[in-house]
Amino acid sequence: MGLGVVTLITGLLGCATAKFKKPWFAILFILLTFVLGCTLLIVGALATFGGVGAIYDKAAGVACAADSSYSMYNYAVDQRLCTDQCRCNEEYKTLWESQQDEMRELGQFERAGRDMNSFRWTSNQDEIFEDWLSCYEAKMKDSWDSNSNQARFIEQGGFEFVKGFEDEFDCGGVCEVPLFYMSRPISDGPPTKGCVEAAAKGMAGKLGTTGVVALITGIMMLIGMIGACPLCTGFSEEK
Repeated sequence: MGLGVVTLITGLLGCATAKFKKPWFAILFILLTFVLGCTLLIVGALATFGGVGAIYDKAAGVACAADSSYSMYNYAVDQRLCTDQCRCNEEYKTLWESQQDEMRELGQFERAGRDMNSFRWTSNQDEIFEDWLSCYEAKMKDSWDSNSNQARFIEQGGFEFVKGFEDEFDCGGVCEVPLFYMSRPISDGPPTKGCVEAAAKGMAGKLGTTGVVALITGIMMLIGMIGACPLCTGFSEEK
């Protein structure tokens, strides 16, 4: 907000400088454009050349160092889908089997304590669950203790929170890559990255674009500062 106020004042001083061509307007305009221009160049350089991205990566590393959320996710999601409790559509069996090597490399089978042989498929439409939410509504919601961590997380907006991350960053789980998405259908295949890592990289990428804009704006402001310098001396009267 403070930067916005300074920018507004700078714009008004620029208008006054162009209109009245007085040294005192020009001097203030030059000082403020110099400060804003340098600030934007610094911020733009950090965002564009990886400084901010490194900060996000560090934050993600700290957040995941003590992560214990996967045990809950494993109990609520990875141990439920494609089991006898919630069978999956046999139509997607080939898709999942084709991803086995990648899933092993990411440690998804090892963390979940499962392998592809434990997956249960069916072509019976009455037994198929296309996603985790339908499984939860039909098989888990009424049987879970309403005071359990899992139930409270879901009922207090946790599902919508996770869905937002999965849709925005194409990710699953928190730090560890799980077997299944929570909100997306089985037909999308397994997740390939955790949401903390994906969000960190996504935000860093967006800030990189912002950094380029900040660099260009900073350069333009410094050019405007240089262009206003001759106005500090005023103008001679017309003869």
